[in-house]
Amino acid sequence: DGIFETLRAYDGIVFKINEHLERLFHSAKLINLKIPLTKYEIEKAVYSAIRKNKLNDAYIRVTISRGEGNLGYLSKCVPNVIIIAKKFIPYQKRMYEKGVSAATYNAERILPEVKSTSCLPLVVAKLNTKDYFEAFLVDRDNNITEGIVSNIFFVKGNILYTPKENILLGVTRGIIIKIAKQIGIQIKEARIKKSEMYSFKECFLANTLVELMPVVEINDRKICNGLPGPMTKRLIHEFKKERGLWLKKNSKK
Repeated sequence: DGIFETLRAYDGIVFKINEHLERLFHSAKLINLKIPLTKYEIEKAVYSAIRKNKLNDAYIRVTISRGEGNLGYLSKCVPNVIIIAKKFIPYQKRMYEKGVSAATYNAERILPEVKSTSCLPLVVAKLNTKDYFEAFLVDRDNNITEGIVSNIFFVKGNILYTPKENILLGVTRGIIIKIAKQIGIQIKEARIKKSEMYSFKECFLANTLVELMPVVEINDRKICNGLPGPMTKRLIHEFKKERGLWLKKNSKK
């Protein structure tokens, strides 16, 4: 067992690293896992990995495993810290211009609040929806919760809807909610039934790597006439602006 965080570096600067490390340590606390390094030491190690691999735009994954020990659930282990840094390959531009497809799948994340390496339900969901960009998980009460690797947003009128229960609270999700409030978009964090899904006019998903990605088709049925919607486009623009300002500010440190 273990926990992890996925981060992204732009021109050598790791975006929102503090927020990611806060969530990493929060996950560790929830599963009683003592991380053998401080947040500052992990941050230093992340930047060291970027430099040693001669990277500017990078994908980074920080994993903390329970570590080595005897067989058994209560074995005394020494946790391992693994940092992977590799070149970030951008998603195709046409995906953002044309949108992507998703499919629903009945599955629930184990301990949703923990970004856990115990991903069996997600693996099975992905194997059964491999022809789609993302799978939208549906819980036992028939609520849409989240994607395998993303948070989900829907739009109706001038209101932005997003599930709030039984989900991993994404860093990018938090930024989007903050931006939406700043520009006067009403937010509703609420349960969203699978049966309601097609009543929404727009849909997009969000995570650290894709940022915001328009979804134009769910279960082979078109959303917003099969094209990215106006609010989605606006939030993509505003997110890039917010990210640019943050990177500019933090490049001076």
